[in-house]
Amino acid sequence: MRTLILTLLLAGILPLLAADNVIENDIVRLEVSPQNGSIIHLVDKRTNTDYIGNPAQSRLFRLALPNPDYTARLQAVTRPREIRSQEQKVASVGVENGVLTVRFRKLQLAARQNAFVETTQGETSEAPRNIDVTATFRLNGSHILAHLEVDNRAAEQISEVTFPWLSGLKDTAGGQRAKAVIPSLAQKSVTGVTVRFRPGGGVKSYPALLATSWVNYELGNQGVGIEVRTAPETQSTTVSMGGAGGGPLITWDFNPHIPGQGRWTSPDVVIHVHNSDWHTIAAEHREWQRQQAAPPRSDAFDSAIGFATYRLKRDDNTVNWSYDEIPKLAEAAKSAGIRKLVIEGWREREGPGNPSPFGEIADPRMGGGARLKTLIAQMQQQGIELVFAFHPTLMNMATEQSQTLARRWVVRSRTQGTQLSTSYIFISQDYPYEEIGAHYWAQLDPASPATDYLLKEAKRLKDEYGFRNLFLRGVGQPSFLSYNQDDAVPPQKIYAVGYERFLGGLKKLYSDGILMTEGYNDLVNRWSSVGYTWDQSEDAEVLSWSMPWIPFSNDVEALDYEKANASFARKILINLMVDGGDGTVERYTDFARHLKALQSLKEATAPYYANAEFRDHDGLKKLTADSQVIAAAFENRSSKQHGVVLANLSKQKQRVSLELDHTPAKGRLFRLAGESKEVELAPQFSVELEPREVVVLGLDPTQ
Repeated sequence: MRTLILTLLLAGILPLLAADNVIENDIVRLEVSPQNGSIIHLVDKRTNTDYIGNPAQSRLFRLALPNPDYTARLQAVTRPREIRSQEQKVASVGVENGVLTVRFRKLQLAARQNAFVETTQGETSEAPRNIDVTATFRLNGSHILAHLEVDNRAAEQISEVTFPWLSGLKDTAGGQRAKAVIPSLAQKSVTGVTVRFRPGGGVKSYPALLATSWVNYELGNQGVGIEVRTAPETQSTTVSMGGAGGGPLITWDFNPHIPGQGRWTSPDVVIHVHNSDWHTIAAEHREWQRQQAAPPRSDAFDSAIGFATYRLKRDDNTVNWSYDEIPKLAEAAKSAGIRKLVIEGWREREGPGNPSPFGEIADPRMGGGARLKTLIAQMQQQGIELVFAFHPTLMNMATEQSQTLARRWVVRSRTQGTQLSTSYIFISQDYPYEEIGAHYWAQLDPASPATDYLLKEAKRLKDEYGFRNLFLRGVGQPSFLSYNQDDAVPPQKIYAVGYERFLGGLKKLYSDGILMTEGYNDLVNRWSSVGYTWDQSEDAEVLSWSMPWIPFSNDVEALDYEKANASFARKILINLMVDGGDGTVERYTDFARHLKALQSLKEATAPYYANAEFRDHDGLKKLTADSQVIAAAFENRSSKQHGVVLANLSKQKQRVSLELDHTPAKGRLFRLAGESKEVELAPQFSVELEPREVVVLGLDPTQ
């Protein structure tokens, strides 16, 4: 009898004990390890999917402490400088008032620096650090609201905090292999095995290559993601789909630089558990940004399909065109319906020989500054806007001026070095110049006095040369941590603080003009008119969906009808770049007419397309179309009008049928040839597209 009673008591008590490390509702179940706090189960109850496929590889957080002896470190005499949650012992774990709290006390440094190599007990002789960490989790429907607090009562700085660390993730479900989706200017969809912690590999900097702050890990139409509701200071995400070092993982990496005797609490981190793909997390973050940051909408290209790029002079200083030939270039662009021109290669010296940032000087051999000013005024009177390249991010370290200014003006490493590999910021080792010249360049620190000089230069360009618009080369691509000893702001804030002054100042100087940035992200988009983003052909809908208030561009060569149509369908600006900017569209008359027809179509459908936001397939209930047809929905938030773009990328006719979610009785179909007509929509709408044709279906609100 006593055995039976004891068994019944244990059966009732053990679930209560287990609940101390579990938080759940009708949708989500989160369980952490009572030993080390790692997230060992993350369950979507709707699909009975546990996203943690290998709990042995699970983690929670990581702290990084800089090595005080940098010289020794460079000589490979290293000491452990990481604290990893999986190697700690939980001080307490419990649930109270719906909040799961995990506490750690007096944390132990790891004996090995590789974050993916385990430290076994007794491997380190380091004394525990007087550092406490508290992680909290609260459920809100399918969301887990997470925070990490670090109380650093030690003497050393904590430079980096990784949280959350979702690892050991399931790599297949229902026959679907996992992929990660990120709002990156480069690769947006990551599948297969990746290499971790390599430039251009699994780590993406924000706000730089990573445009906004979320990452999604998905298995078909279900997944888990990390959304960080943060100010745009230097951070990063790490994505791996598995490999020799372990299973799939996604993390978010902060750089708070917590001083000794300091305390830090993470921004709001939302772990999404959803039965959909990346669209859900991206849409929720988009609307949070709209409410919290109120990003200004740029209307600079509402009535334009894009711009053309011309390189007057090459990097070896071979001249393609003089200033007097700019009107001829404008005429060629006008034949394609384009009235905005980006002008590169206008300076006296281009390439590695330019003494940047002291080389924004007009070339007297090409006509000189006075002639340039006259031409700009003439072009503006004809409705042509010239956007001149300005170079405010790099310093040529081989120049005489740099020898006295470099110490104060450039981004510096902890060792006060200036040579930062450009491959860390998405561009390759031979960009922007040949590799032989790469080591002569250092990154300008926007929080340094360089900004004062650059603003004066921008004013001089406006006053002396008549510049009305600027293409800011490099701005928005890097987001380095700078340890410049003359900076008055923390390393992670130099771009946020520096660009507030620099880009904010330019916005006042060029208040009626275009500011074009080479990057595209939450930071620079506050002041930018448009992002000059090179090739955005793959998975471009990720950016169009996530950040609809500022346009970005896609390079289009002559005769690339497919790329031109795909860009239009996703509301991406066309950057007409013939022969890499060394040619014009003049000899491609049919292609020029096609672009001009796209321009007319954009003008004719303004309330349904140009003034509306990209919504991908939202509102398209059923779509029957060939893979060579792109369909995209648009929503005008102010007028409540909607549009659907259908773009045929092929050389053959294509029939498309679609059903809409809230179908009005009628709509108006606008065709590429210029005609429009009223069409019946219910119950289904069908249209035959001519080869390479684009049409817009305009939908007015039901009365």
